[in-house]
Amino acid sequence: NYLKVHLSQDDWSYHNYRDVDSENYKQAAQYLAEQGYYVIRMGKYVGKEFNINHPLVIDYANSSLQSDFMDIYLTAHCFFMISTSCGLDSVAQIFRKPLLITDFPLPDLAWYRWTLFIPKKIVNLKTNQFLKFNEIYKVCSILKSSRTIAKILQENNLGFIDNTPDEILAAVKETLLLLKNNPSTSSTQAPCQTQFWENFPLPLPESTHSYANVKFHIAESFLKLNPTLLDES
Repeated sequence: NYLKVHLSQDDWSYHNYRDVDSENYKQAAQYLAEQGYYVIRMGKYVGKEFNINHPLVIDYANSSLQSDFMDIYLTAHCFFMISTSCGLDSVAQIFRKPLLITDFPLPDLAWYRWTLFIPKKIVNLKTNQFLKFNEIYKVCSILKSSRTIAKILQENNLGFIDNTPDEILAAVKETLLLLKNNPSTSSTQAPCQTQFWENFPLPLPESTHSYANVKFHIAESFLKLNPTLLDES
């Protein structure tokens, strides 16, 4: 919605696959609030309200307090940020704040210094079966840029599936455990990390992106909830 309002002269429809439904985040927001955290819904020109009946959940994006300066201030002082790989989480990276990236489309081929991430799933619209990670990799290998993702998926009868509320909640709980404990003993060192990257070996052909020198990890909770996505052959 930000692009439609702020840069309305351009066609941003090729970005639509990156959209998410904020309703899927309410369960995680409620959990964090019950743990005593303030949960601040960020954004500018957002599509809809984010109403939860809890005093610690604030729909700041739709409040009179929203401003560009406050966007930077709040992000710079957060305990951690949940984002979908958009502009504001770059501010969190600048201030070295932990980042949980959710609903990330794996074909986007952009890997940064995230704490944890969970990807969108891709479904075969004919068979209603989810693609395994190594099958997603094959799709990614024929992409030339982010502008072609929607086109390639359409041509192959594929579609993105957003993260479920349960997947997001589990990833939030895992992030909290990671931040409270020693990262060297956390799930980021689990064998599932190696297994995932064996299924999705970056860098891709002709890609300028590589995860080789970047320390980020797929959430183990996501892999446990979706064990069939890993190729165990």
